[in-house]
Amino acid sequence: MKKRLLSLLMAVAIGCSLLIAPAQAATFSNDNVALSMQALGVVDGTNWTSTVTRAQFAKMIMLVSDQRDNITDYGTGYSLYSDVKSDYWASAYIKLAVEAGYLSGYTDGSFRPDTAITWEQGTMAVLTLLGYSPSSLTGAYPYAQFSQATQIGLMNELSPVSGGSMTTANVAQMLYNLLEVNLGNGTYYGDTIDCPTINGEVDYPSLMSENLSGPYVWTSTSSLGFTPTSVYNNGTLTSSAVMDINDVYYYNANAKSVWIYTKAVSGTIDTISPNALSPTSVTVSGITYSLSTSTAITKLSYLSGTEEGDTVTLLLGLDGGVADVAEAQDGMYYGVVQSYTQSLSSDDTEVKTYVSVTCTDGYTYTFSVTGTKTYSTGAVVSIQTSSSGTTISSMSSKSISGKVNSSGTALGDYDFASNIQIMDTDDDGNAVEIDTDRIAGVTLNSANVRSYVLNSAGDISHLILKNATGDASPYGYMISADTNVSSSGTGLNSVSASYQYVEDGVTKTINLNGSMYATISNGGISITYDDGELDGFKQLTNVTLSSATTSSALVGSTQYDVADDVDVYMKIDDTYTLVSLSSVDDTDDYKLVGWYDNFGYPAGGQIRIIIATAK
Repeated sequence: MKKRLLSLLMAVAIGCSLLIAPAQAATFSNDNVALSMQALGVVDGTNWTSTVTRAQFAKMIMLVSDQRDNITDYGTGYSLYSDVKSDYWASAYIKLAVEAGYLSGYTDGSFRPDTAITWEQGTMAVLTLLGYSPSSLTGAYPYAQFSQATQIGLMNELSPVSGGSMTTANVAQMLYNLLEVNLGNGTYYGDTIDCPTINGEVDYPSLMSENLSGPYVWTSTSSLGFTPTSVYNNGTLTSSAVMDINDVYYYNANAKSVWIYTKAVSGTIDTISPNALSPTSVTVSGITYSLSTSTAITKLSYLSGTEEGDTVTLLLGLDGGVADVAEAQDGMYYGVVQSYTQSLSSDDTEVKTYVSVTCTDGYTYTFSVTGTKTYSTGAVVSIQTSSSGTTISSMSSKSISGKVNSSGTALGDYDFASNIQIMDTDDDGNAVEIDTDRIAGVTLNSANVRSYVLNSAGDISHLILKNATGDASPYGYMISADTNVSSSGTGLNSVSASYQYVEDGVTKTINLNGSMYATISNGGISITYDDGELDGFKQLTNVTLSSATTSSALVGSTQYDVADDVDVYMKIDDTYTLVSLSSVDDTDDYKLVGWYDNFGYPAGGQIRIIIATAK
């Protein structure tokens, strides 16, 4: 099961904040369309319904061409047409687009830069970029162009209108489709201009990471200099965000995107490696972190006077590396114990206990405490961190029942805080963060709520559930389950079993002698554990799907929700390969069998595993 896991000892530095309200984005079937086009500088994301001029289109197509890295200033002294002077803002783009054959002027010697680009002009320009010529197309203009563009995927999500004008959203979608055009031999157009793809789909996270500026640390005088159209908080897209002092942030000016990381580590420095003269990493409370900026290196070197034994807060960036170092701050966390280890301090004077806890924000942290106290897997705890140390306490059971309203803002008589953190857990101690919309409209009984925390306004700020969604449990597919029970001369039975299953794309084999798990058949499974040890399997229920998307699937007229972290496997003989759903969602070519949990979870019944077999 895919979860956000990060081993940290955490404290958040709260300070002066800035509210960022992203601009309105376009509505696409794939959010990556807008974000990728912004990241490449093709669009600014401010007006998706405006008509694109021929000059604007010249710039847009050149920014997705193989010359995108060679374009310098807008005005370059070229005056190719009577209405495009040398100082015109798009003269360089127009010159390059014309020379490449993507666009052309008119017989009267004009280019008409402010005239709207038509569907046939835009389509032919992109086909020319791909190497097509009018003579290579079959049929009359422009329908031959539209037909060829449709065949290779350029018209996905688009409906061209002959003679009609293209909007910014139309061009953005077409150029995004261009990035995913298959050139053969496993190569896609995006790969040729350093816009990475995975299985033919634009790899937006990699595209963004290659074009980010940062890391920077927010201060009381910080300013972005632009209004962002998209904000990511700890990797999750949000409609708005708050930047606090000591938050680490990155930005992509072209995409007007901001990535904010609020994760930090407070604790005692164990070691600075390889030495204080030129440190490259630091170990705090038993966990080692790489130093990712010159600022962090300087603050942990001999130049700053920092040394082993000092208490610090490490400010962490997107790669989990240290972006900066601040004074230790206080923090309060709630979660479920995963494991713990104990060891003697370096001078053998005290026992250090390192407790791994999955917290309500979806991350797993390692907290360091002094003493020999033991911690049970699955126990619900609260953690108070400060410069003077860390305290881990058991949370009392506080149950509540009722219906979550349809907007996901209240449970029974309690309102949810605007920044509520919710986690669901299972019987084995697994835990996962969930959003409010995951339980919107769902009735929870007292057994589904393990504990909760109220803020000063009396609203629920932290909510820990149990078996409410089924999302916390790991799921897989049982390839074979062989059991053997034979009689011996002593009257005792000899028992053995062998299980082969795939989980998160990894095939695993378990052999048992003298025991076996409860009877299980080949197919989708929920995997159960007892104190971290494999304890058995539970069978999922299967249905043959007539269609499937990343959010829902149909079995005839019956709709099933598809889990956000559904695993889709292509079955070839006895091999199961993890693939994207979009690569096998054509039910004319593939038989799709979905496996869903049928264990009575209030918000369960989601498809967790899909097996695709070529017809």
